[in-house]
Parts: sequence; structure tokens; C-alpha cells
Amino acid sequence: MQLARTARFDGRGARRRGGAHHALSDTVDEMLHSLRSYRLLTGYRQSPPLDVAAFAELLHRVSAMVEDIPEIAELDLNPVFVRSHGAVVADVRIRLTG
Repeated sequence: MQLARTARFDGRGARRRGGAHHALSDTVDEMLHSLRSYRLLTGYRQSPPLDVAAFAELLHRVSAMVEDIPEIAELDLNPVFVRSHGAVVADVRIRLTG
């Protein structure tokens, strides 16, 4: 599966550590590992690690949906909460073509 989109990892913690980061990648796992803020997901400064596998699964599913529905021109998932067990999308905005 090819994820040919830009991913943005943002939030208060990311902004404090050098701003939001964009990454292009062929796979979700490579994309996640390439984020400067990846360490925030895996446990940082005594914070517990988050469910990176659930976050990756969410991104895989979103990528598959975008591939299956070519009318999707834009997709904004904001915010996405990655927790110690699971990942939740709180709000979604989709712009369709045609």
C-alpha cells in the first residue's frame, strides 16, 4: 500500500519541540519513524508509550479509504488522540471533487 500524502504531527508538545513536522513516505511505518516527534509516541521523559500500532493501523485504513474513493480531494483528521491503548479521531473534514 502506498501512502502518497503529507502527514502532519502537530500539537502543543510538537510545537514546543521545534514545530509541526511534515513527512512524505511510501509506507506508514517509515513515515511514523521519520517524524522528529516520533519519540513523543514511544515514551518521552517518563511519559508512558502510546499505542503506535493502533495509530499506524488508523493511517493504513485511512490510506486504503482514500485509494478506494478517488473523489476524496482533501481529508483532515484533527485531532487524532493516540492513547496507551488505541487511537481515536475526534473530528474529520473531507472535501470531495466533482
